[in-house]
Amino acid sequence: MANFRKNFVGAALAVGAVGALTTIGVMTLTDYVLKLAIDREQPAMPKVFTERVSMPKGMPPAEVRRKAREWVLAQPQKTVHIRSRDGLLLVGHWLPAKNAKRTVLMMHGWRSNWADDFAMAVPFMLEHGCNLLMVEQRGQGASEGKYIGFGVLEQNDCLDWVHFLVEKASPHLPIYLDGISMGATTVLMAAGHPLPSQVRGIIADCGFTSPYAIISSCIKTGLPKVRQDLLPLLNVAARRRAGYSFRGTSTVDAMRDNTKPVLFVHGEADTFVPMAMTLENYKACRAPKELLLVEGAGHGLSWLYDTEHYQQMVLRFFERYDY
Repeated sequence: MANFRKNFVGAALAVGAVGALTTIGVMTLTDYVLKLAIDREQPAMPKVFTERVSMPKGMPPAEVRRKAREWVLAQPQKTVHIRSRDGLLLVGHWLPAKNAKRTVLMMHGWRSNWADDFAMAVPFMLEHGCNLLMVEQRGQGASEGKYIGFGVLEQNDCLDWVHFLVEKASPHLPIYLDGISMGATTVLMAAGHPLPSQVRGIIADCGFTSPYAIISSCIKTGLPKVRQDLLPLLNVAARRRAGYSFRGTSTVDAMRDNTKPVLFVHGEADTFVPMAMTLENYKACRAPKELLLVEGAGHGLSWLYDTEHYQQMVLRFFERYDY
């Protein structure tokens, strides 16, 4: 699932340690953390911190996950493209189902990829009549872009992929938006805009409420003494470098405007994106909504920890809103 093992928290700890040893300034910290957050090329972290990260309990054996990924990559698929509103060539992978009943647009997470994040779920989705459009997010993988947008930029990409489906791929089938981690934030932010009638619902697994909120949470863990100084600088630097603000766009605001049903999912043992963020989104959502909290599941691992329950809820969600 979501590859967060070289994540913000570990990096923030690393930066804090380096800062303590070398007395580097806040501006240097700002540049490092911003690069870590949004630059396509991720800066290296000290080896001592990458070695400290272990596999979460309950993860399937590496061989199982490797075979799942290989199976997904081996399925008949078509590479498709759209041009973003700011001129980037974005890549998607179209996996059609036999006797398709619906189409699911799947958005992966921060510094991850479509094959890893959804590999364990793809066979189930195809078996149950879901065409899949699995997107490579801007600034990652084969899609163009220098920067990751934390959902602020990607929400418009999501809207454009929806229109691609309506116009070219599956115009007569129900469409669902499905995202994990930053992908969940992406689809929730997109739901704050008017969506075509073909979009019947949204599945949002462990999304954060805003760039500012998740970065603040990670910095609070790793750099508490400079938190208040660093956050405003990061926001200004992001606007200058990538053209967007960490503040002013949130899934909470989007949920107040959203009219599409939402299935919210979060692992109760998530130490990367606080479960409270999903609860906040759930509370703000005025549309029909459901909530699945998975005991013991870390970030992006709910499908693996409680597969049967998760699958049952997804199928009921589809059945309820397909027509």
